[in-house]
Amino acid sequence: MAKYENVTSNVDNTAGDTINASLNSIVSEYSRLTSEIANLELLEKQLSEVKSSASSGMVAPKQSDYEEYEDYAAAYNAYINSLSQGNSAETSTQISGILAQYGFTARSEVAKSISEMSASANTLKNGISATLETLGGTSGEITSDIEQVRVILTEKVSNGDDGVAVQNAIVQIINLSNKISGNLSAESVIKSISLQNRKVDELLLPFAEIASGEGEDGISLKKAPMELKAQLENQIKNAVTEINTIYALNGVNETVLIDDYIMHDIYLLPLVNLVKPTTRSIAIICLTIALLTDIFSLVFAMIFQKQKSILSLKSVNQVIRRDDSLFEKNVISALMVSIKSEFGGSLSETMDISVLLERLAEFVAKFHSTNVGASQGYSLQAPQSELEHFDAMLAFLSQFGLVKIVSSDYYSELSSEVTSSNVPVCEGNVVMMKTKFLLWCNGKWNDIFAVTDERSKP
Repeated sequence: MAKYENVTSNVDNTAGDTINASLNSIVSEYSRLTSEIANLELLEKQLSEVKSSASSGMVAPKQSDYEEYEDYAAAYNAYINSLSQGNSAETSTQISGILAQYGFTARSEVAKSISEMSASANTLKNGISATLETLGGTSGEITSDIEQVRVILTEKVSNGDDGVAVQNAIVQIINLSNKISGNLSAESVIKSISLQNRKVDELLLPFAEIASGEGEDGISLKKAPMELKAQLENQIKNAVTEINTIYALNGVNETVLIDDYIMHDIYLLPLVNLVKPTTRSIAIICLTIALLTDIFSLVFAMIFQKQKSILSLKSVNQVIRRDDSLFEKNVISALMVSIKSEFGGSLSETMDISVLLERLAEFVAKFHSTNVGASQGYSLQAPQSELEHFDAMLAFLSQFGLVKIVSSDYYSELSSEVTSSNVPVCEGNVVMMKTKFLLWCNGKWNDIFAVTDERSKP
Protein backbone atom coordinates (compact mmCIF):
# COMPACT_ATOMS: atom_id res chain seq x y z
CA MET A 1 0.00 0.00 0.00
CA ALA A 2 1.27 3.47 -0.85
CA LYS A 3 2.38 5.39 2.21
CA TYR A 4 0.93 8.77 3.11
CA GLU A 5 4.43 10.29 3.36
CA ASN A 6 5.37 9.04 -0.10
CA VAL A 7 2.19 10.34 -1.70
CA THR A 8 2.51 13.82 -0.19
CA SER A 9 6.31 14.17 -0.21
CA ASN A 10 6.57 15.85 -3.64
CA VAL A 11 3.45 18.02 -3.77
CA ASP A 12 5.00 21.23 -2.45
CA ASN A 13 6.36 22.58 -5.78
CA THR A 14 4.55 20.48 -8.39
CA ALA A 15 1.99 23.15 -9.29
CA GLY A 16 4.48 26.02 -9.26
CA ASP A 17 7.01 24.11 -11.36
CA THR A 18 4.40 23.17 -13.97
CA ILE A 19 3.08 26.75 -14.23
CA ASN A 20 6.60 28.18 -14.60
CA ALA A 21 7.49 25.62 -17.26
CA SER A 22 4.31 26.43 -19.19
CA LEU A 23 4.93 30.18 -19.04
CA ASN A 24 8.54 29.68 -20.15
CA SER A 25 7.38 27.66 -23.16
CA ILE A 26 4.90 30.41 -24.07
CA VAL A 27 7.64 33.06 -23.85
CA SER A 28 9.97 30.97 -26.02
CA GLU A 29 7.27 30.23 -28.60
CA TYR A 30 6.17 33.87 -28.84
CA SER A 31 9.78 34.98 -29.30
CA ARG A 32 10.27 32.37 -32.03
CA LEU A 33 7.10 33.39 -33.85
CA THR A 34 7.91 37.10 -33.80
CA SER A 35 11.43 36.40 -35.03
CA GLU A 36 10.16 34.17 -37.85
CA ILE A 37 7.54 36.71 -38.88
CA ALA A 38 10.19 39.45 -39.04
CA ASN A 39 12.42 37.25 -41.21
CA LEU A 40 9.57 36.42 -43.59
CA GLU A 41 8.60 40.07 -43.88
CA LEU A 42 12.19 40.87 -44.87
CA LEU A 43 11.93 38.08 -47.46
CA GLU A 44 8.78 39.65 -48.89
CA LYS A 45 10.52 43.00 -49.15
CA GLN A 46 13.48 41.38 -50.87
CA LEU A 47 11.18 39.69 -53.39
CA SER A 48 9.36 42.95 -54.10
CA GLU A 49 12.62 44.69 -54.90
CA VAL A 50 13.71 42.13 -57.50
CA LYS A 51 14.24 43.88 -60.95
CA SER A 52 15.56 42.40 -64.12
CA SER A 53 18.16 44.19 -66.09
CA ALA A 54 17.62 44.73 -69.78
CA SER A 55 18.82 41.95 -71.94
CA SER A 56 22.26 42.92 -73.30
CA GLY A 57 21.92 40.68 -76.44
CA MET A 58 18.99 42.64 -78.03
CA VAL A 59 19.46 45.99 -79.93
CA ALA A 60 16.55 48.33 -80.65
CA PRO A 61 15.81 48.76 -84.42
CA LYS A 62 16.59 52.10 -86.15
CA GLN A 63 14.12 53.88 -88.45
CA SER A 64 16.88 54.65 -90.95
CA ASP A 65 17.22 50.94 -91.58
CA TYR A 66 13.68 50.77 -92.94
CA GLU A 67 12.24 52.41 -96.07
CA GLU A 68 8.69 52.21 -94.92
CA TYR A 69 7.53 53.47 -91.53
CA GLU A 70 5.12 50.58 -91.20
CA ASP A 71 8.04 48.16 -91.43
CA TYR A 72 9.93 50.08 -88.70
CA ALA A 73 6.88 50.14 -86.41
CA ALA A 74 6.40 46.38 -86.80
CA ALA A 75 10.08 45.72 -86.02
CA TYR A 76 9.99 47.95 -82.92
CA ASN A 77 6.88 46.26 -81.58
CA ALA A 78 8.54 42.90 -82.06
CA TYR A 79 11.57 44.20 -80.15
CA ILE A 80 9.39 45.41 -77.27
CA ASN A 81 7.59 42.03 -77.02
CA SER A 82 10.89 40.12 -76.98
CA LEU A 83 12.30 42.41 -74.31
CA SER A 84 9.23 41.95 -72.05
CA GLN A 85 9.33 38.18 -72.34
CA GLY A 86 13.04 38.16 -71.46
CA ASN A 87 12.51 40.36 -68.36
CA SER A 88 9.67 38.18 -67.01
CA ALA A 89 11.72 35.03 -67.32
CA GLU A 90 14.72 36.57 -65.61
CA THR A 91 12.60 37.96 -62.75
CA SER A 92 10.93 34.61 -62.22
CA THR A 93 14.30 32.88 -62.09
CA GLN A 94 15.63 35.26 -59.44
CA ILE A 95 12.50 34.94 -57.25
CA SER A 96 12.60 31.12 -57.41
CA GLY A 97 16.25 31.15 -56.30
CA ILE A 98 15.51 33.37 -53.32
CA LEU A 99 12.49 31.26 -52.27
CA ALA A 100 14.53 28.08 -52.52
CA GLN A 101 17.05 29.50 -50.06
CA TYR A 102 14.28 29.77 -47.46
CA GLY A 103 12.67 26.43 -48.25
CA PHE A 104 9.71 27.77 -50.25
CA THR A 105 8.61 26.91 -53.74
CA ALA A 106 6.11 29.73 -54.31
CA ARG A 107 5.68 33.26 -53.09
CA SER A 108 2.17 32.43 -51.89
CA GLU A 109 3.66 30.03 -49.32
CA VAL A 110 5.50 32.95 -47.71
CA ALA A 111 2.30 34.94 -47.32
CA LYS A 112 0.53 31.90 -45.89
CA SER A 113 3.31 31.29 -43.31
CA ILE A 114 3.26 34.92 -42.21
CA SER A 115 -0.52 34.74 -41.79
CA GLU A 116 -0.40 31.49 -39.75
CA MET A 117 2.45 32.66 -37.51
CA SER A 118 0.77 36.01 -36.89
CA ALA A 119 -2.41 34.20 -35.88
CA SER A 120 -0.49 31.94 -33.46
CA ALA A 121 1.35 34.89 -31.93
CA ASN A 122 -1.92 36.78 -31.49
CA THR A 123 -3.48 33.71 -29.86
CA LEU A 124 -0.66 33.59 -27.30
CA LYS A 125 -0.78 37.32 -26.67
CA ASN A 126 -4.56 37.41 -26.28
CA GLY A 127 -4.51 34.30 -24.09
CA ILE A 128 -1.93 35.78 -21.72
CA SER A 129 -3.84 39.06 -21.65
CA ALA A 130 -7.06 37.22 -20.74
CA THR A 131 -5.25 35.21 -18.06
CA LEU A 132 -3.85 38.38 -16.49
CA GLU A 133 -7.29 39.99 -16.47
CA THR A 134 -8.68 36.83 -14.83
CA LEU A 135 -6.16 37.31 -12.03
CA GLY A 136 -7.07 40.99 -11.67
CA GLY A 137 -4.08 42.48 -13.51
CA THR A 138 -3.85 45.06 -16.29
CA SER A 139 -2.52 43.87 -19.64
CA GLY A 140 0.13 45.59 -21.74
CA GLU A 141 3.10 44.13 -23.56
CA ILE A 142 3.08 40.34 -23.62
CA THR A 143 6.46 39.97 -21.91
CA SER A 144 5.40 42.12 -18.96
CA ASP A 145 2.01 40.37 -18.90
CA ILE A 146 3.68 36.96 -18.60
CA GLU A 147 5.87 38.13 -15.71
CA GLN A 148 2.83 39.58 -13.94
CA VAL A 149 0.99 36.29 -14.33
CA ARG A 150 4.04 34.40 -13.03
CA VAL A 151 4.36 36.62 -9.92
CA ILE A 152 0.64 36.55 -9.09
CA LEU A 153 0.24 32.78 -9.55
CA THR A 154 3.45 32.00 -7.65
CA GLU A 155 2.18 33.92 -4.64
CA LYS A 156 -1.31 32.44 -4.77
CA VAL A 157 -0.09 28.86 -5.23
CA SER A 158 2.44 29.18 -2.41
CA ASN A 159 -0.42 30.36 -0.19
CA GLY A 160 -2.53 27.38 -1.22
CA ASP A 161 -5.09 29.49 -3.10
CA ASP A 162 -7.10 27.18 -5.36
CA GLY A 163 -10.04 29.51 -5.95
CA VAL A 164 -11.99 29.87 -9.19
CA ALA A 165 -9.78 32.66 -10.55
CA VAL A 166 -6.61 30.63 -9.97
CA GLN A 167 -8.14 27.51 -11.49
CA ASN A 168 -9.32 29.41 -14.61
CA ALA A 169 -5.89 31.02 -15.01
CA ILE A 170 -4.18 27.63 -14.74
CA VAL A 171 -6.53 26.12 -17.33
CA GLN A 172 -5.81 28.99 -19.75
CA ILE A 173 -2.03 28.71 -19.31
CA ILE A 174 -1.98 24.93 -19.68
CA ASN A 175 -4.16 25.13 -22.82
CA LEU A 176 -1.80 27.67 -24.38
CA SER A 177 1.20 25.53 -23.48
CA ASN A 178 -0.41 22.40 -24.93
CA LYS A 179 -0.98 24.22 -28.24
CA ILE A 180 2.78 24.63 -28.45
CA SER A 181 3.79 21.12 -27.30
CA GLY A 182 3.13 18.57 -24.61
CA ASN A 183 0.04 17.13 -23.05
CA LEU A 184 -0.17 18.72 -19.61
CA SER A 185 -3.26 18.39 -17.43
CA ALA A 186 -4.66 21.48 -15.74
CA GLU A 187 -6.66 19.19 -13.48
CA SER A 188 -3.50 17.57 -12.11
CA VAL A 189 -2.00 21.00 -11.36
CA ILE A 190 -5.13 22.06 -9.48
CA LYS A 191 -5.12 18.75 -7.59
CA SER A 192 -1.52 19.39 -6.64
CA ILE A 193 -2.54 22.66 -4.99
CA SER A 194 -5.34 20.85 -3.16
CA LEU A 195 -2.85 18.24 -2.01
CA GLN A 196 -0.55 20.94 -0.73
CA ASN A 197 -3.42 22.48 1.22
CA ARG A 198 -4.35 19.14 2.76
CA LYS A 199 -0.82 18.07 3.64
CA VAL A 200 -0.16 18.01 7.39
CA ASP A 201 2.99 17.26 9.37
CA GLU A 202 1.13 14.97 11.77
CA LEU A 203 -1.68 12.86 10.36
CA LEU A 204 -2.42 11.64 13.89
CA LEU A 205 -1.96 13.64 17.07
CA PRO A 206 0.54 12.15 19.54
CA PHE A 207 -1.06 9.91 22.16
CA ALA A 208 0.29 12.06 25.00
CA GLU A 209 -1.41 15.15 23.54
CA ILE A 210 -4.74 13.35 23.20
CA ALA A 211 -4.51 11.80 26.68
CA SER A 212 -3.73 15.18 28.26
CA GLY A 213 -7.12 16.54 27.21
CA GLU A 214 -10.43 16.49 29.06
CA GLY A 215 -13.71 14.78 28.34
CA GLU A 216 -17.13 16.38 28.08
CA ASP A 217 -17.59 16.15 31.86
CA GLY A 218 -14.26 17.88 32.53
CA ILE A 219 -12.57 14.69 33.74
CA SER A 220 -9.06 14.04 32.46
CA LEU A 221 -9.02 11.48 29.66
CA LYS A 222 -6.29 9.61 31.54
CA LYS A 223 -8.94 8.77 34.14
CA ALA A 224 -11.67 8.06 31.56
CA PRO A 225 -10.40 5.18 29.40
CA MET A 226 -13.61 4.79 27.40
CA GLU A 227 -13.67 8.47 26.41
CA LEU A 228 -9.96 8.26 25.58
CA LYS A 229 -10.67 5.22 23.39
CA ALA A 230 -13.44 7.15 21.62
CA GLN A 231 -11.06 10.07 20.98
CA LEU A 232 -8.41 7.72 19.55
CA GLU A 233 -10.96 6.00 17.31
CA ASN A 234 -12.13 9.40 16.05
CA GLN A 235 -8.51 10.32 15.25
CA ILE A 236 -8.07 7.09 13.29
CA LYS A 237 -11.34 7.59 11.43
CA ASN A 238 -10.37 11.13 10.38
CA ALA A 239 -6.91 9.94 9.33
CA VAL A 240 -8.34 7.14 7.17
CA THR A 241 -10.76 9.56 5.51
CA GLU A 242 -7.93 12.02 4.84
CA ILE A 243 -5.69 9.32 3.37
CA ASN A 244 -8.42 8.15 1.00
CA THR A 245 -9.02 11.76 -0.10
CA ILE A 246 -5.29 12.26 -0.70
CA TYR A 247 -5.10 9.00 -2.66
CA ALA A 248 -8.01 10.07 -4.87
CA LEU A 249 -6.47 13.48 -5.55
CA ASN A 250 -3.11 11.92 -6.37
CA GLY A 251 -4.51 9.17 -8.57
CA VAL A 252 -3.58 6.31 -6.25
CA ASN A 253 -5.91 3.42 -6.96
CA GLU A 254 -6.14 2.24 -3.36
CA THR A 255 -8.56 2.58 -0.46
CA VAL A 256 -7.82 2.31 3.25
CA LEU A 257 -10.55 0.51 5.20
CA ILE A 258 -11.46 1.71 8.68
CA ASP A 259 -12.22 -1.90 9.64
CA ASP A 260 -8.50 -2.67 9.41
CA TYR A 261 -7.81 -0.20 12.23
CA ILE A 262 -10.48 -1.05 14.79
CA MET A 263 -9.12 -0.72 18.34
CA HIS A 264 -9.47 -3.90 20.38
CA ASP A 265 -8.62 -4.54 24.00
CA ILE A 266 -5.06 -5.83 24.03
CA TYR A 267 -6.08 -8.85 26.06
CA LEU A 268 -8.91 -9.71 23.68
CA LEU A 269 -6.96 -9.12 20.49
CA PRO A 270 -5.53 -12.69 20.32
CA LEU A 271 -9.05 -14.08 20.68
CA VAL A 272 -10.32 -11.70 18.00
CA ASN A 273 -7.62 -12.93 15.63
CA LEU A 274 -8.53 -16.52 16.46
CA VAL A 275 -12.09 -15.83 15.34
CA LYS A 276 -11.12 -14.24 12.03
CA PRO A 277 -10.56 -16.86 9.31
CA THR A 278 -7.83 -14.78 7.68
CA THR A 279 -5.76 -14.55 10.87
CA ARG A 280 -6.71 -17.75 12.71
CA SER A 281 -3.72 -19.85 11.62
CA ILE A 282 -1.10 -17.20 12.38
CA ALA A 283 -2.83 -16.43 15.70
CA ILE A 284 -2.60 -20.09 16.74
CA ILE A 285 1.09 -20.16 15.84
CA CYS A 286 1.81 -16.94 17.76
CA LEU A 287 -0.11 -18.08 20.85
CA THR A 288 1.72 -21.42 20.80
CA ILE A 289 5.09 -19.72 20.54
CA ALA A 290 4.16 -17.30 23.35
CA LEU A 291 3.06 -20.17 25.60
CA LEU A 292 6.24 -22.16 24.94
CA THR A 293 8.34 -19.04 25.53
CA ASP A 294 6.72 -18.47 28.93
CA ILE A 295 7.20 -22.11 29.93
CA PHE A 296 10.85 -22.24 28.87
CA SER A 297 11.54 -18.86 30.49
CA LEU A 298 10.17 -20.11 33.79
CA VAL A 299 12.10 -23.37 33.60
CA PHE A 300 15.41 -21.72 32.71
CA ALA A 301 14.89 -19.04 35.34
CA MET A 302 14.54 -21.73 37.98
CA ILE A 303 17.55 -23.68 36.68
CA PHE A 304 19.95 -20.81 36.13
CA GLN A 305 18.82 -18.46 38.88
CA LYS A 306 21.73 -16.35 40.13
CA GLN A 307 22.18 -14.90 43.56
CA LYS A 308 21.28 -11.24 43.37
CA SER A 309 23.52 -8.54 44.76
CA ILE A 310 22.57 -6.89 48.03
CA LEU A 311 22.24 -3.68 46.04
CA SER A 312 19.20 -5.13 44.29
CA LEU A 313 17.27 -5.40 47.60
CA LYS A 314 14.81 -2.61 48.29
CA SER A 315 14.67 -2.68 52.11
CA VAL A 316 16.79 -3.74 55.08
CA ASN A 317 14.14 -6.28 56.04
CA GLN A 318 14.82 -8.08 52.77
CA VAL A 319 18.50 -8.25 53.72
CA ILE A 320 17.71 -9.86 57.09
CA ARG A 321 15.20 -12.32 55.64
CA ARG A 322 17.48 -13.23 52.76
CA ASP A 323 20.52 -14.51 54.64
CA ASP A 324 21.67 -14.14 58.23
CA SER A 325 25.28 -14.59 57.11
CA LEU A 326 24.95 -11.45 54.99
CA PHE A 327 24.09 -9.48 58.12
CA GLU A 328 27.01 -11.08 59.92
CA LYS A 329 29.43 -10.17 57.12
CA ASN A 330 28.43 -6.54 57.32
CA VAL A 331 28.92 -6.49 61.11
CA ILE A 332 32.41 -7.97 60.65
CA SER A 333 33.23 -5.39 57.99
CA ALA A 334 32.08 -2.55 60.25
CA LEU A 335 34.25 -3.91 63.11
CA MET A 336 37.29 -4.08 60.79
CA VAL A 337 36.71 -0.47 59.74
CA SER A 338 36.49 0.63 63.39
CA ILE A 339 39.81 -1.09 64.22
CA LYS A 340 41.54 0.51 61.23
CA SER A 341 40.02 3.89 62.15
CA GLU A 342 41.38 3.75 65.67
CA PHE A 343 44.69 1.89 65.32
CA GLY A 344 45.52 2.14 61.60
CA GLY A 345 47.29 -0.71 59.84
CA SER A 346 45.95 -2.90 57.04
CA LEU A 347 42.63 -4.69 56.96
CA SER A 348 44.38 -8.05 56.74
CA GLU A 349 45.71 -7.54 60.28
CA THR A 350 42.15 -7.28 61.64
CA MET A 351 40.88 -10.54 60.12
CA ASP A 352 41.62 -12.65 63.20
CA ILE A 353 38.32 -13.87 64.63
CA SER A 354 39.39 -13.38 68.22
CA VAL A 355 40.30 -9.76 67.53
CA LEU A 356 36.91 -9.15 65.93
CA LEU A 357 35.05 -10.80 68.82
CA GLU A 358 36.91 -8.66 71.32
CA ARG A 359 36.13 -5.56 69.23
CA LEU A 360 32.43 -6.49 69.18
CA ALA A 361 32.48 -7.01 72.93
CA GLU A 362 34.20 -3.65 73.36
CA PHE A 363 31.46 -2.02 71.29
CA VAL A 364 28.64 -3.63 73.30
CA ALA A 365 30.39 -2.89 76.60
CA LYS A 366 30.15 0.85 75.98
CA PHE A 367 26.36 0.62 76.38
CA HIS A 368 24.54 0.71 79.72
CA SER A 369 21.13 -0.63 80.57
CA THR A 370 18.35 1.90 80.94
CA ASN A 371 14.57 2.11 81.06
CA VAL A 372 14.55 5.11 78.77
CA GLY A 373 13.07 4.04 75.43
CA ALA A 374 12.05 0.63 76.73
CA SER A 375 8.60 1.10 75.28
CA GLN A 376 10.23 1.31 71.84
CA GLY A 377 12.44 -1.73 72.39
CA TYR A 378 15.62 0.16 73.33
CA SER A 379 17.16 -1.09 76.62
CA LEU A 380 20.79 0.06 76.22
CA GLN A 381 22.28 3.52 75.80
CA ALA A 382 25.69 5.11 75.37
CA PRO A 383 26.94 8.63 74.67
CA GLN A 384 27.86 8.96 71.01
CA SER A 385 31.11 10.62 72.04
CA GLU A 386 32.31 7.28 73.51
CA LEU A 387 31.68 5.52 70.17
CA GLU A 388 34.03 7.73 68.18
CA HIS A 389 35.55 4.99 66.00
CA PHE A 390 32.34 2.99 65.47
CA ASP A 391 30.69 5.29 62.88
CA ALA A 392 30.42 2.53 60.27
CA MET A 393 28.83 0.18 62.83
CA LEU A 394 26.35 2.83 63.96
CA ALA A 395 25.42 3.70 60.37
CA PHE A 396 24.87 0.04 59.53
CA LEU A 397 22.81 -0.75 62.63
CA SER A 398 20.78 2.45 62.23
CA GLN A 399 19.64 1.31 58.81
CA PHE A 400 18.35 -1.91 60.36
CA GLY A 401 16.60 -0.07 63.20
CA LEU A 402 18.81 -1.74 65.82
CA VAL A 403 20.26 1.53 67.14
CA LYS A 404 18.87 5.03 67.25
CA ILE A 405 20.86 8.25 67.60
CA VAL A 406 18.93 10.99 69.44
CA SER A 407 19.80 14.42 70.79
CA SER A 408 20.30 15.05 74.51
CA ASP A 409 17.12 17.14 74.63
CA TYR A 410 15.05 14.35 73.15
CA TYR A 411 16.67 11.86 75.51
CA SER A 412 15.81 14.11 78.45
CA GLU A 413 12.18 14.18 77.34
CA LEU A 414 12.15 10.39 77.25
CA SER A 415 13.84 10.28 80.69
CA SER A 416 11.15 12.49 82.20
CA GLU A 417 8.61 9.80 81.41
CA VAL A 418 10.57 7.19 83.40
CA THR A 419 9.99 6.97 87.18
CA SER A 420 13.20 5.10 87.85
CA SER A 421 15.93 7.07 89.58
CA ASN A 422 18.66 5.14 87.74
CA VAL A 423 18.64 7.38 84.66
CA PRO A 424 22.10 8.54 83.55
CA VAL A 425 22.56 12.17 82.59
CA CYS A 426 24.05 12.56 79.09
CA GLU A 427 25.47 15.47 77.21
CA GLY A 428 25.48 15.51 73.45
CA ASN A 429 23.86 12.88 71.24
CA VAL A 430 22.85 9.55 72.75
CA VAL A 431 22.94 6.17 71.02
CA MET A 432 20.10 3.82 72.04
CA MET A 433 20.40 0.10 71.20
CA LYS A 434 17.72 -2.53 70.97
CA THR A 435 18.00 -5.67 73.05
CA LYS A 436 17.66 -7.99 70.07
CA PHE A 437 21.06 -6.94 68.74
CA LEU A 438 22.57 -7.90 72.08
CA LEU A 439 20.78 -11.23 71.79
CA TRP A 440 22.22 -11.70 68.30
CA CYS A 441 25.73 -10.98 69.64
CA ASN A 442 25.27 -13.47 72.48
CA GLY A 443 24.20 -16.13 70.01
CA LYS A 444 27.27 -15.59 67.85
CA TRP A 445 29.63 -15.63 70.82
CA ASN A 446 28.12 -18.89 72.07
CA ASP A 447 28.38 -20.49 68.63
CA ILE A 448 32.05 -19.56 68.31
CA PHE A 449 32.89 -20.64 71.86
CA ALA A 450 31.16 -23.98 71.26
CA VAL A 451 33.17 -24.58 68.11
CA THR A 452 36.41 -23.55 69.86
CA ASP A 453 35.67 -25.80 72.80
CA GLU A 454 34.89 -28.72 70.45
CA ARG A 455 38.18 -28.23 68.62
CA SER A 456 40.17 -28.07 71.92
CA LYS A 457 38.94 -31.51 73.03
CA PRO A 458 41.49 -34.34 72.53
